Amino acid sequence: MTARGRGLRGLAVAALGFGLIGCGPADPAPAPSSRVVSDDFARSTRECDLLSDREIGAIVGFGVRRGFHGAICRWEGVGDGSVTFNWFEWQTMAGEQTVLKRLGYETENVKIGSYSAILHRDPQLPGACGVTAKSPAAGTYSWFVHGPGGDSCEAAKRLMVLVLKNSA
Repeated sequence: MTARGRGLRGLAVAALGFGLIGCGPADPAPAPSSRVVSDDFARSTRECDLLSDREIGAIVGFGVRRGFHGAICRWEGVGDGSVTFNWFEWQTMAGEQTVLKRLGYETENVKIGSYSAILHRDPQLPGACGVTAKSPAAGTYSWFVHGPGGDSCEAAKRLMVLVLKNSA
C-alpha cells in the first residue's frame, strides 16, 4: 500500500472512530412524554404551590407555614407537626418501593382514586405516615405527614387526592 493509501485509510478510520465516540450526532432526545424539563429556576418549585397552606392545614388538622423549598416542599406545623411534599421527576414507583424498603419503612399498596399508590410508615415515627403515587406528568409524588394527633395516613391520602386532581 502506498503512503497516500495508508494516509487515506488512517483518515477514514479516524473519522469512523470520531463518529462512534461522540463527535458524531448526539443521541436523540427522549420523547416529550418521558421527559420533564425543570431548567427554569424561577418556576422550579411551583409544585410547592399545588395546594395552599390553608388547604394543607385544613386537611392535616393543624396550622402550617411554609418552610424550606428545594428538592422537597416543607411546611412546619404551628406548634407541632410537619408536612412534606416531593415530586421526583425521574423516579418510578418500583424505585420508590425499593428505597422505602431499604429505609425500613412498612409499606402497603393502596388506591388513590384511579392511581396505584404506596402507603408508607416509619416504625421509628409512630405518628407519621406518607403516600407515594405516580405523577400524571412524570415521576412520582409523595406526601409525608407527621402530626400531633389525628390520622396522618388519612391526611396524606387526602392531600394526594387533591394534588393528583389539581395536576391531572
